Amino acid sequence: MQHAYGFGCTIKTMDPPSYEVTLNYHYEKGNTTLLEQYILVHLCKTAKTVFEIGTFNGQTTLNIAKNNPDAHIYTLDVAQGAETAFSLSETEKKYTEKSIIGCHFRGTPEEERITQLIGDSATFDYSCSYCSN
Repeated sequence: MQHAYGFGCTIKTMDPPSYEVTLNYHYEKGNTTLLEQYILVHLCKTAKTVFEIGTFNGQTTLNIAKNNPDAHIYTLDVAQGAETAFSLSETEKKYTEKSIIGCHFRGTPEEERITQLIGDSATFDYSCSYCSN
């Protein structure tokens, strides 16, 4: 049985320039931790383009988009049941078995600034000329 819990929080940084990071967090096995999400959102706060590897349910993607309205996020995940360049353990395979990749950002206002890419991160073409802003 998977355990899940969720909550929202706002953290105000003390370092100049001061700003708030708002996280909507719903723990699901396979998600980043709350601290990891805070760090990723903080690092992407002023980025114009973000490339994320491993969309999973899109929670981190959505939090980055909500906290940086100027960013466009490209997020890459492997398709369910797809062959990968490197073999996956049974534990890893269960994280690729999701009905909707990025379900947390689907239908949100932020979705228009998120581009979902499907592919194997080991063989993906990162030259990605379409994602240079």
